[in-house]
Amino acid sequence: MPSDPLASFSVRLLNPIRRRVAEHWMTVTISILGLAAVVSMGRGFDNALQDHRSDDFQWEPARMLLRGDNPYEAFLANPDRLRVTDAAGNNALPNYPVTGYVFLAPFGSLDWSAAKIAW
Repeated sequence: MPSDPLASFSVRLLNPIRRRVAEHWMTVTISILGLAAVVSMGRGFDNALQDHRSDDFQWEPARMLLRGDNPYEAFLANPDRLRVTDAAGNNALPNYPVTGYVFLAPFGSLDWSAAKIAW
């Protein structure tokens, strides 16, 4: 069967246009996602430097472990059981296994201001 010359012409004409439109939307989507990633990273860095004592960074329990103290016993001995200590820096709840504090020991060896920047 012979092919329709008009259909062949429209396919040759529309395929590059569709490809350009698809590439345009892909570029727009990647740009929006990239901008969102940069904003998120900036917010994360800003949050890491705040003094709101996020429980994600287990600096105080790692520091206690380096001093030879047991962060779990300190938590249980605390009458209100809200925090490990009343430290001015990070005093997170000891809710990770001891191996986590071993891995965080390099941060625990730093003072609080240097540790939160390194984190």
